[in-house]
Amino acid sequence: MSIVEKADKFIIIDELSFFGNQMKSELFEILGTFVTDSHFAGNNRKRKLIEESNENEMKQISKLIGFSNYFKAQTEVKDNNLEARNSAKKVLETVHLRFAISCTDILEIDDDSHFSSLFCNNIMSSWIRNSSDSAKILTSDENRFLIPPNSIFHIGDITDINSYSKYHDIRFDLVIADPPWFNKSVKRKKTYQMNEDVLEDLELDQMITDDCLVGFWITNRIGLREELEEHLKKWNLEIIGEWKWLKVTRSGIPVYDFSKSKHKLPYEDIIFATTLNSKKYEHFPKTLVFSSVPMAVHSHKPPIIGILNDLGYQFERPLELFARNLLPNFTSIGFEPLLLQSDLVYNGI
Repeated sequence: MSIVEKADKFIIIDELSFFGNQMKSELFEILGTFVTDSHFAGNNRKRKLIEESNENEMKQISKLIGFSNYFKAQTEVKDNNLEARNSAKKVLETVHLRFAISCTDILEIDDDSHFSSLFCNNIMSSWIRNSSDSAKILTSDENRFLIPPNSIFHIGDITDINSYSKYHDIRFDLVIADPPWFNKSVKRKKTYQMNEDVLEDLELDQMITDDCLVGFWITNRIGLREELEEHLKKWNLEIIGEWKWLKVTRSGIPVYDFSKSKHKLPYEDIIFATTLNSKKYEHFPKTLVFSSVPMAVHSHKPPIIGILNDLGYQFERPLELFARNLLPNFTSIGFEPLLLQSDLVYNGI
């Protein structure tokens, strides 16, 4: 992560720089605040005010960004971030990757690997590894995908990591997870297997080191933090920090108005935990606000590894669950780990 400015408990990061400016910059052309299409078209429905308990916290966060000279002083463009949204839509509509019955085999890719090689008779999904120190290109009939150096990925349910880690006797020292937390209306419909059920089946405590750092992104849904705490307790983990990612436009304005909505907030939380009685993270920041321009692809999070490295923490075997992109040296698993690795996202591949 390219950290462009730092202050006490506040950091500004540039995700494009972290990826060597190889990503298509239009995906980060967030020039105005986020509004729905109907609102942008003139449907100015009244919104409920935010809960009083959050108001003071949000005011404090919004003041932090005032010191920065990084963001461009530019007039807000009144097109509802059309260029960025169109680019993101193209990514989401074009890249469709299949998954199948999982296995524990590791398949090494070379410079001319085709996506069909990930499957054995179209029924098994291997773990795909690039063990070289340079990126490789994986092709499909429609797209080309950038596979970072020393990375492993798997297309499938995150619980596939249970058997994989046991079979290969692997323990991870960093775990980052961004579960698709579902709201109550989706739960009532019972149309999906809830991610809470998936987490219930995840044997996280069996695949981590004694000093593992675990980070879970959570939404602002009421009661969600308590649900996560139950899972962490089951895995013998204790919370050591709660950071906030403040999403801003290219001119440094929060992407949602702090004062107008309790449902659409311009920040998200990541909860950090570590194993009980671990001493490694005694000086880990309990609170931190980091700010960046978000990618227009919904739910994408900036790679937190850059901040952790800047704080002096290094990891030998990091893992990302519910992955939607790949990182060097990481093992990544989810139904969409290649979503943001294609030629629709990266230039020149």
